Amino acid sequence: MASIAQKQLFVWQEIEELGDLERLVLTLKHLPDEELVTALEKKRNKGINKYPIRAVWNSIIAGVVYEHISIESLRRELKRNAELRGICGFNLFHGIKAVPSPGAYSHFFKNLFKHKELIEKMFNKLVDEVSKELPDYGKIQAFDGKAIDTHANGKKKQKRIKETDGRRDSDADWEKVISWFGYKLHLIVDATYELPIAYEVTKASSAESPQMHKLYQKVEEVHKELLKRCEYGLGDRETLKYSCPAESYGYECSGKCKSAINKQIRIPMETDKRIFTPLARSSYKWKKIYKNRTAGERVNSRLDVSFGFERHYIRG
Repeated sequence: MASIAQKQLFVWQEIEELGDLERLVLTLKHLPDEELVTALEKKRNKGINKYPIRAVWNSIIAGVVYEHISIESLRRELKRNAELRGICGFNLFHGIKAVPSPGAYSHFFKNLFKHKELIEKMFNKLVDEVSKELPDYGKIQAFDGKAIDTHANGKKKQKRIKETDGRRDSDADWEKVISWFGYKLHLIVDATYELPIAYEVTKASSAESPQMHKLYQKVEEVHKELLKRCEYGLGDRETLKYSCPAESYGYECSGKCKSAINKQIRIPMETDKRIFTPLARSSYKWKKIYKNRTAGERVNSRLDVSFGFERHYIRG
């Protein structure tokens, strides 16, 4: 099974064509989650261990691999599929009683969300492992943002709902241009392999450009080598150099550039970073490279369709 994955590890179609159980075993085998699971077990300590932490965590991963849109859908699958329960680590002798209750999953998620730094650490470790396997990973990078709706009512409609009511989502807010109540996912992805490099989830109203700069600061701190690999950094002297087009193509110029001082000009990118990019927008190369931004859109599409973000049931 491992040899199948290593043959074409980073081709999405190869992974997609594997059977569900094979994909799950492959995921559980390579997910660096030991530190996170250990922290969750310490949190439980002497509490009731009716549903083992590791088994519950594995079942949540199974829900993603099996593309379940809700915990109830996952629970039905676990009750039906004894082999899946065994792979996750539930006691097979307990039968369907081994499947955690809805309340147990809710409690687990509350504790899980308290360990954001360990989830981030797990993600960064995966990025490092991919970086070692693929020398050109990060060579071409793309940034994109996507909307994530919340299933809760907007704050305007929540004035009469108590703060402790589970229907209330006090973390999200409204996006003003395209109105939705929820969040925004900001992604830096490798445009060749269509794999993520960094991410951040913010409120819906957060603008993309400031978040992009923050994300790249994070990449510089955690994955400095990936910034070194990136081909399209700042230009020479942080300026763009323009030459007379006639002179460049070997024609006689009748304009002012006959004077040697005006044959080339440099424009600082600080003048307007939207217009004067490290790779000149007027160049053929820029048009070719710009097409790679669709990689981010395809990653977002997979998050929506394959991993259930389009119909998620998580609030806050």
